[in-house]
Amino acid sequence: MNIVDLHAHPLLDRLYAAYDLRGRHPVALDPFGNRLGFDALQQGQVGAIVSAIYPFWCPQRRSAYMDRCRDILTLIETCLTEHADSATVVTDSAGIECALARGKVAVIHAVEGGHVLEGRLENLEKLCQWRVRSLTLTHFLNNDLAASSFDPRRKLAGRNGLTPFGREVVAGMNTLGMVIDLAHSSERAFWQVMELTKYPVVVSHTGVRRFVPWEICLSDEQLKALAQNDGLVGIILSSIWLKRLGLADIGDLVDNILYVCDLVGVDHVGLGSDFNGTPPLRGVRTASDFPRIAECLAGRGLSDYEVAKIMGGNFLRVFKQVVNGQ
Repeated sequence: MNIVDLHAHPLLDRLYAAYDLRGRHPVALDPFGNRLGFDALQQGQVGAIVSAIYPFWCPQRRSAYMDRCRDILTLIETCLTEHADSATVVTDSAGIECALARGKVAVIHAVEGGHVLEGRLENLEKLCQWRVRSLTLTHFLNNDLAASSFDPRRKLAGRNGLTPFGREVVAGMNTLGMVIDLAHSSERAFWQVMELTKYPVVVSHTGVRRFVPWEICLSDEQLKALAQNDGLVGIILSSIWLKRLGLADIGDLVDNILYVCDLVGVDHVGLGSDFNGTPPLRGVRTASDFPRIAECLAGRGLSDYEVAKIMGGNFLRVFKQVVNGQ
């Protein structure tokens, strides 16, 4: 089985803590410690990972976002060159297949937060030239593209959905074959994108509102719309988004996944760990624990075929549709 993680930050610790990606680290001492070393990825049967970078939002330094993106992507590329036997950057489904055939992890560049575009549509094409294949429209705050589900200003009239620039970006991403990621977007922005997009979208890392009543988590209506769009939700491996009270564990993760399956079918759900960007879930501490999720899903009655879809096959389908324009 080739497992796919729809959203993680494998190089975050390399950027800020100089972690060796081949090493093991005392994650119990650091809730945001490196959980995505190459050893863990191999043990966890991870075949592909959407590697999200996040240049910190700072309105006073708006003109520096693209420079920071370039610097981070260059560091990632350098790191992967150092570990060329373990992983490689891919830009399309053929690249994923080639990486898997060679026993390497396929790394898909993504950027979290459309603020990095600096309000200029030409920067979207520049990201694509830098081999970025996915963009999360917003993050914790409203930006030039869309309102965030976390920003209290989204309640203000005219600030709770897509902006005119955001509409241009959605059209541009469809043209360039980039995956639109609606994680963190406000609910109104979600619906506006669903009306505009010509291709499937993903919500890479979130929970289900049935279990946690936050706007960032998806409602039944949103899940049904994703299914109609042939899109995909990645269930996050973080306690606070999976269970309203108390600490969630792997059982709660499976509950969220199965809820989506029961509502819209097994074709529209996957995993988006957010590893290295959020404290992990009890029972799934590192990427090496991913097979435990598959075991739990099988134990709850899913077939091997259905489990394989959830653990990676669904994302590979959506990625091919969007990037290859099929």
